[in-house]
Amino acid sequence: MYDASTEKIEALTDKLTQLTEVVTQMTQIRDNRSSSSSSATLVGLRLPNVVLPVYRSTDDLDDFLHQLRSILATTETPTKHWVALLKQQVMQDKRAFDLVRLAESQYHSELTSAKSEEDYRNYYKKVQSFLSSKRGKPKEEKTLDLLTKFNAMSQNVDETVEEFSVRFLDLHHDLQKLIPNIYVTTSQEENGSTKLMTFSCSCSSL
Repeated sequence: MYDASTEKIEALTDKLTQLTEVVTQMTQIRDNRSSSSSSATLVGLRLPNVVLPVYRSTDDLDDFLHQLRSILATTETPTKHWVALLKQQVMQDKRAFDLVRLAESQYHSELTSAKSEEDYRNYYKKVQSFLSSKRGKPKEEKTLDLLTKFNAMSQNVDETVEEFSVRFLDLHHDLQKLIPNIYVTTSQEENGSTKLMTFSCSCSSL
């Protein structure tokens, strides 16, 4: 599935390059007219929203190219502006695709060991939770979710110390990106058998 999706993304990039060359020729006169006008006319210039295709078939790519041609026919935007935007959007979509692959690889063992419908549901819940912790939420909501997860964090019965430490460090790393200067403190009970881990934050005075 990864190979097929990667090929489709590469096909989109290739078609975008081909279309850019054609459009550059089509809009040469318009670009010359735009460049001869004052630079003030380009201030605040924004392109229409471009909807990237869902990678199911080549028809989606054709629809995408038709959308680009329509934009070109109905706007006075110089080619270089919308080409730069489209390249940026394609790269953002590729990063989103890579993030999904990262989530799937992190919980791959749970997918292969799933035996019941409930196991599969738990797998997809964990993948969705991982994705939502990485993107798509306001910073405050992300921070609250991560702190709540840390507060309830404990080693699973079937989890090795190494697996737990990786999960813990991943959570700590995510929190460090949201809360500067956060670090872990530990305290030990009198019997020496239990350690309590908490997050602390050092703030430098202005």
